Amino acid sequence: MRDPILRALAARPAAKALLLAAVSLLSASCGPSGSQVPADVANAGTCTISAATMATWFKSGSITLDGEVTPADSINFPDHPNCDFYVWSERMFLWLTSPTPPSYGGGGGRIFASPAFFDVSPEDSAHHRTLIAHHAGLPVMLQLRDLQKGAHELPLLQDRRTGQFFELAPTLFSARKLPMIQDVQGKQVEIQRAEFSKNGGPPALFDPDGRKIDFLRKREQRLDNQNIPEIQKFTLDGHIVFFNIFGDFLEAEQAEADTGVLMAQKSSLVYYTLEVNDVYGYFASGLAAGAISATRFPISAADETPIQSYAATKGVSSFPDPEALTMELKTAWVEATSLPAGCTYITMKATIPTYDQTSTTVWPKTGTKTVTLAMIGMHVVGSTGSTNPANTVHGHPEMIWATFEHKCNAPAASYTYNGASSNESGPTETGPWLLSSTNTPATPINARQQYNDVPTPPEIDALSGNTIGPTDVQREFPWGMAGNNSGSNTEVIAADHAVQTNLAAGDVRANYIMTGSTWRIFGGITAPQVGTNVLANTTMETFAQGSNCFSCHQSGSAPGQFLGTSDGQGLSHIVGEIQPLP
Repeated sequence: MRDPILRALAARPAAKALLLAAVSLLSASCGPSGSQVPADVANAGTCTISAATMATWFKSGSITLDGEVTPADSINFPDHPNCDFYVWSERMFLWLTSPTPPSYGGGGGRIFASPAFFDVSPEDSAHHRTLIAHHAGLPVMLQLRDLQKGAHELPLLQDRRTGQFFELAPTLFSARKLPMIQDVQGKQVEIQRAEFSKNGGPPALFDPDGRKIDFLRKREQRLDNQNIPEIQKFTLDGHIVFFNIFGDFLEAEQAEADTGVLMAQKSSLVYYTLEVNDVYGYFASGLAAGAISATRFPISAADETPIQSYAATKGVSSFPDPEALTMELKTAWVEATSLPAGCTYITMKATIPTYDQTSTTVWPKTGTKTVTLAMIGMHVVGSTGSTNPANTVHGHPEMIWATFEHKCNAPAASYTYNGASSNESGPTETGPWLLSSTNTPATPINARQQYNDVPTPPEIDALSGNTIGPTDVQREFPWGMAGNNSGSNTEVIAADHAVQTNLAAGDVRANYIMTGSTWRIFGGITAPQVGTNVLANTTMETFAQGSNCFSCHQSGSAPGQFLGTSDGQGLSHIVGEIQPLP
């Protein structure tokens, strides 16, 4: 565990908004612009999904326009790498975005916004979150894009020279307003001055009495098994520097912190919801109430028995989709007035914050307004069992982590794949784009503003040297791996191509592409991460696309770490923070 003092950097809840209507379809024809899924990938013969197979996903038994899809059977998951995982991800997305049937609480909207799902509130200062039930006509909360967090719920920071990621720990200050650092004895010591090395190493630090501070530790003294080291920011003698107790040292111009609020090209801010399905919600609530005992997410029907028993005490006699096991979702939205021409979206009505935009550097919150929002991204995360006898865990309690985004979001960096010939270059992509003003954005992708809830009212502040505005974004790892990994890219592209080809013409879901899915080999706690293991979504990991899911969502051998702890650590950043349902 990290030093308890470092827990001072609590993630502050961002601005909230309320959904006031069911999820719907924005009427517009989908043009040729946006990210293209290469058609000749079918020639590669990998990860194909036949129309006959996809027809079995639909409750009617045939592929119909905007028809209801049933969830994948996560309990009896076949578990053969890699295509089974990509097929599971594609089917789950189609199920979640299907029109809601009466069996999910009366119908209307989309399944992920039905009464079978809960919204999860932002955490409060005590790391508590609340499950908010969906009811027809009642609001749900949205929030502004928040920081990308590491394994300890600290913001990520990237060294531009090496690509290495760090977690940005808070800088503590003494009563005399001097920055403080922990010495090798574990004591917080004031920093009076610094002497900088000419060779680029960490500076020498001195306390107010002129004594040199011994703060550098040996690597073997690392306090836990974290993959991403913590680093702190200091302003010393006019220099902004980042370094940690192990001597990792970055200068300000070489580091990029993922601290930004994201804005689309036509000035809409990006908003988010965090949701879990009924099985997840009652599982987390039961854990918090002491009614359920578990050290991992459920992977079998037997694991669901105590969850169903607990739900029955809350008046829920059965789940409409128990075979889905536990599902955790995050979705990203923008105002529908800011959309690129010719692109079709899933939409909803919402009340969102308004800001005084007179200044170019500070936007105080002024009130709210009701608008139509369009969905631009979704993380799909779920646990599974396994029918593969090679899986000694008999499932994936670490969960499968997949991500989808709208094809009109942002252009892809260059990549290759196997189509009519090997190692073909991906097609040229043209806008207009939601998140980029150009087809070839510059890198690195830099944030321009951040949310600040300390003032009253809260505000959006421009980051140093910037004005508030949109950022040019691209998909840096287009299919969740290095662009030149033709084999991996081909598998993901093939699954997308099959789904887009087989869906009925005009189905809005065809405008969302899976950019990858990742998991651990046979569900092992510390097994290698496989699938597309440089997975990011331009709407959610915008400024930290070189990281991967399991860098932040780490699991260890300590009790609870394969689930999540009460301060947002462990595999899930929310399960241990969710409070019992009333």
